[in-house]
Amino acid sequence: DLADLDQYNGNIGATASGTLAALDLDGDGIVGENDFIQHYSDLVETSNGLKGTFAGDINLDGTVDVLGDGSILVQNLGSLASSWFEGDLDGNGIVDVLGDASLLIANMGNNNESGSAVAAASAVPEPTNLSLLMLSALGLGVRRKR
Repeated sequence: DLADLDQYNGNIGATASGTLAALDLDGDGIVGENDFIQHYSDLVETSNGLKGTFAGDINLDGTVDVLGDGSILVQNLGSLASSWFEGDLDGNGIVDVLGDASLLIANMGNNNESGSAVAAASAVPEPTNLSLLMLSALGLGVRRKR
């Protein structure tokens, strides 16, 4: 499943032809962000044996958390990356605060054991103390890298 996620990362916006046709889940002829979201929300099998996860579940354990996912993202913050597992959650080729860290923070605490990842992904989470702590940690990580 990680290889599938990385295939999306490198092909968002591409014409869905040949081998890329399998990535076009909505049938619009383009490998798009909606296809990517549907893939990880519905189809990715996590290490806890359940299907579906959230943007931010970098290690694919079914839960978006600080110790697992946040530490991977902070470790790679500012780095060129081409892999979901490196923290490139939005597929732009770099692990950054505005894209990748924002996705992780927005989904902090979500897990696929509490129900459908798709249903939960459509809800806008309120900031929590843990999310604010994660944002602070990311800021310190950026400052420390400089």
